[in-house]
Amino acid sequence: MTIEHFLDYGPKMSSEHEASKTTASRMFWSFYKIIDHPWICLMRIDEWDETGEFLGTSYQASYTSCYSKGEDFYSWWDKTFEFSKQDHALGYPDDKLCDDLVNHYKAYLNTIT
Repeated sequence: MTIEHFLDYGPKMSSEHEASKTTASRMFWSFYKIIDHPWICLMRIDEWDETGEFLGTSYQASYTSCYSKGEDFYSWWDKTFEFSKQDHALGYPDDKLCDDLVNHYKAYLNTIT
Protein backbone atom coordinates (compact mmCIF):
# COMPACT_ATOMS: atom_id res chain seq x y z
CA MET A 1 0.00 0.00 0.00
CA THR A 2 1.40 3.36 -1.01
CA ILE A 3 -0.18 6.35 0.71
CA GLU A 4 -0.15 9.46 -1.46
CA HIS A 5 -1.96 11.60 1.09
CA PHE A 6 -3.32 11.20 4.63
CA LEU A 7 -5.31 13.68 6.68
CA ASP A 8 -6.74 13.03 10.13
CA TYR A 9 -9.66 15.23 11.14
CA GLY A 10 -9.95 13.77 14.64
CA PRO A 11 -13.25 13.58 16.52
CA LYS A 12 -16.03 15.33 14.64
CA MET A 13 -19.26 13.83 16.00
CA SER A 14 -20.59 12.17 19.11
CA SER A 15 -23.81 10.82 20.52
CA GLU A 16 -25.14 10.38 24.02
CA HIS A 17 -27.43 7.98 25.81
CA GLU A 18 -30.81 9.63 26.13
CA ALA A 19 -31.56 8.58 29.70
CA SER A 20 -28.17 9.03 31.35
CA LYS A 21 -26.84 11.79 29.08
CA THR A 22 -23.48 10.00 29.10
CA THR A 23 -21.41 9.64 25.94
CA ALA A 24 -22.56 6.73 23.80
CA SER A 25 -20.12 7.15 20.91
CA ARG A 26 -17.43 9.36 19.42
CA MET A 27 -16.62 9.28 15.72
CA PHE A 28 -13.27 10.18 14.22
CA TRP A 29 -12.55 10.64 10.50
CA SER A 30 -9.43 10.32 8.39
CA PHE A 31 -8.94 10.42 4.63
CA TYR A 32 -6.46 8.46 2.58
CA LYS A 33 -5.40 8.71 -1.03
CA ILE A 34 -3.89 5.39 -2.06
CA ILE A 35 -2.36 4.81 -5.50
CA ASP A 36 -4.95 3.41 -7.96
CA HIS A 37 -7.87 3.97 -5.56
CA PRO A 38 -10.42 6.75 -5.07
CA TRP A 39 -10.19 8.71 -1.83
CA ILE A 40 -10.93 6.51 1.18
CA CYS A 41 -12.73 7.69 4.28
CA LEU A 42 -11.75 5.79 7.43
CA MET A 43 -14.13 6.25 10.34
CA ARG A 44 -13.23 5.15 13.87
CA ILE A 45 -16.10 4.69 16.32
CA ASP A 46 -15.52 4.47 20.09
CA GLU A 47 -18.55 3.28 22.10
CA TRP A 48 -19.59 3.30 25.79
CA ASP A 49 -22.53 1.82 27.67
CA GLU A 50 -24.89 3.92 29.82
CA THR A 51 -22.70 3.49 32.90
CA GLY A 52 -19.69 4.91 31.06
CA GLU A 53 -17.92 1.59 30.58
CA PHE A 54 -15.94 1.52 27.36
CA LEU A 55 -17.31 -1.11 24.96
CA GLY A 56 -14.72 -0.93 22.22
CA THR A 57 -13.61 0.57 18.96
CA SER A 58 -14.71 -0.30 15.44
CA TYR A 59 -13.62 0.95 12.04
CA GLN A 60 -15.40 1.47 8.74
CA ALA A 61 -13.71 2.29 5.44
CA SER A 62 -15.47 3.48 2.32
CA TYR A 63 -14.59 5.15 -0.95
CA THR A 64 -15.72 8.71 -1.44
CA SER A 65 -16.08 10.54 -4.72
CA CYS A 66 -16.71 13.99 -3.29
CA TYR A 67 -13.69 14.62 -1.04
CA SER A 68 -11.12 17.21 -2.10
CA LYS A 69 -7.66 17.19 -0.54
CA GLY A 70 -7.62 19.30 2.61
CA GLU A 71 -11.20 20.54 2.42
CA ASP A 72 -13.19 21.44 5.52
CA PHE A 73 -14.65 18.30 7.08
CA TYR A 74 -18.18 19.65 7.32
CA SER A 75 -18.14 20.78 3.67
CA TRP A 76 -17.36 17.17 2.74
CA TRP A 77 -19.98 15.85 5.18
CA ASP A 78 -22.71 18.01 3.63
CA LYS A 79 -21.79 16.78 0.13
CA THR A 80 -21.98 13.10 1.13
CA PHE A 81 -25.77 13.22 1.11
CA GLU A 82 -25.78 14.43 -2.49
CA PHE A 83 -23.09 11.96 -3.62
CA SER A 84 -24.24 8.87 -1.68
CA LYS A 85 -25.31 6.94 -4.82
CA GLN A 86 -22.00 7.63 -6.56
CA ASP A 87 -20.05 6.67 -3.45
CA HIS A 88 -22.03 3.46 -3.02
CA ALA A 89 -21.33 2.57 -6.66
CA LEU A 90 -17.58 2.81 -5.97
CA GLY A 91 -17.81 -0.18 -3.64
CA TYR A 92 -15.60 -0.62 -0.59
CA PRO A 93 -11.92 -1.28 0.02
CA ASP A 94 -11.12 -4.98 0.41
CA ASP A 95 -10.39 -6.45 3.85
CA LYS A 96 -6.61 -6.38 3.42
CA LEU A 97 -6.59 -2.71 2.47
CA CYS A 98 -8.92 -1.93 5.38
CA ASP A 99 -6.60 -3.76 7.77
CA ASP A 100 -3.60 -1.87 6.37
CA LEU A 101 -5.40 1.46 6.81
CA VAL A 102 -6.39 0.67 10.39
CA ASN A 103 -2.82 -0.39 11.21
CA HIS A 104 -1.49 2.83 9.69
CA TYR A 105 -4.04 4.87 11.64
CA LYS A 106 -3.16 3.15 14.93
CA ALA A 107 0.56 3.74 14.29
CA TYR A 108 -0.22 7.39 13.57
CA LEU A 109 -2.15 7.68 16.86
CA ASN A 110 0.90 6.31 18.71
CA THR A 111 2.94 9.22 17.34
CA ILE A 112 0.57 11.88 18.67
CA THR A 113 -0.37 10.46 22.08
